[in-house]
Amino acid sequence: MEQVEMDKKSENLSKIILSILCTIIVIFGTLLIIQNKKYNNSQNNLNNINNTNKLLVLKIQELKEENKKLKNNFRDDDSDNKSLVYLVKDDLKNFILENYKDTSKRVKLEILEEVFIQSEKYNINPILLFAVCSQESSMRPWIRHSFVKVTVPLDIYWKHSKKIDTQAIGLCGVIWEIWKFQLIKNNIAEVKSDLYDPRISVRAMAFILDFYSNQKLAKETNNEIESAITRYFGITKNTKYLDDINKFVGELTRSKIYNR
Repeated sequence: MEQVEMDKKSENLSKIILSILCTIIVIFGTLLIIQNKKYNNSQNNLNNINNTNKLLVLKIQELKEENKKLKNNFRDDDSDNKSLVYLVKDDLKNFILENYKDTSKRVKLEILEEVFIQSEKYNINPILLFAVCSQESSMRPWIRHSFVKVTVPLDIYWKHSKKIDTQAIGLCGVIWEIWKFQLIKNNIAEVKSDLYDPRISVRAMAFILDFYSNQKLAKETNNEIESAITRYFGITKNTKYLDDINKFVGELTRSKIYNR
């Protein structure tokens, strides 16, 4: 009788233990399922984050390309060059290609490219540089001006000088004998004949304008650039050269200014 009761107790205990084990297994399984769902959700979130990052990288690249295109067309207001430009590059390109029939397309494009490079370097509006090129030679790099008598330095510091008869030459009408020491020192030109290279001529012209813009204002001028352009011509009492430059700039920009 006692043995039967003990067997029953043992059986009941086994059932209890088995029930407890089943409960533990169910709980553990449930925890595993929950954990697995969390892991899967984490992986999904991670994948979503990675995909979002990829899209952002592509968008940033797209914006950079768009910004680059805008910089190619317009003067960037955030750059050091604060000159206001009324025309985009394509306008100047179309203008130079449609005019100046004596000059080849290749040379015209070289001139235009160098004008924008030097504009950025010296913070001078490219339209003004373009205007000087047109005024001096009508975009003809091979031109020689009439002989003039000028005072030229015999050394870089102008300690000694003399008067000579010479010519302004090249696209931008630079007088080599006046500027040779400065142009050589600043690695712009080595010899006089370099000034027939349109790119070098534009570099020399921009350098000279920048030099003159730091000098005392010429008479009848209102700002550094007007003064520099007047001095570039060589006769500070005569404003006709500046008037001609202003007239050209006005004709060049007028159609764009009044367009809506």
